Amino acid sequence: MKRVIAVIVLVFALCAAAGAEVGGTHKHEQFDMLLGLNLGLGGIATGTVLEGGSGSFALSADAGLTFDFYISKYLSVNTGILLHPEGHLIIEDNMKKNYTAGFTLSDYTATPLCISLPIMAHFNAPRFEWLYLGFGITINIPLAGMLDSLDDDIDTKGDVFVGLPIDIGFDLIQHNENGIRFFFRITPTVLEKGTVVPIGCVWQIYNWKIFE
Repeated sequence: MKRVIAVIVLVFALCAAAGAEVGGTHKHEQFDMLLGLNLGLGGIATGTVLEGGSGSFALSADAGLTFDFYISKYLSVNTGILLHPEGHLIIEDNMKKNYTAGFTLSDYTATPLCISLPIMAHFNAPRFEWLYLGFGITINIPLAGMLDSLDDDIDTKGDVFVGLPIDIGFDLIQHNENGIRFFFRITPTVLEKGTVVPIGCVWQIYNWKIFE
């Protein structure tokens, strides 16, 4: 883990050195609009839930299109439409103690296949515009439970839920050009039975500047 952290710090330091030499050229201009192709993956496990104890587990992915509008050279608002499969499991000690003999894993599990609608704001740091920071909310609308076909009595679709993503990473798009972004994402996710906080990454495979 220490080596991974050291590599991340080194990459940021090298990008900072490169960004300091750029001078007055900006990556983006006011009123720029970008259409992006997006892939994401995240997950987390806490407690001893994977060993049959209490705790939580979550695994999620995203794939779809995003749209950015730059209010200024540094600040953009973003939205999009994403296909979002997710699985989460939350088990508390009192649940196991109080549950009847009819307990099945599906009673604690939700595996929704969702349409995800993000509403985000992102910020390119002045002087070091490769540094890409953001936060916002995602509304996840379940379409189906991915495990429901295994048994007619299983219902793992769940209700509409929201995530609160926080991003930090790299904007590798150059001035007046198309390009990619890669950033790390922490997403506190508010569920009916509790909150999970998957950690992952987002790769914007390509961003097209549709208007400049």
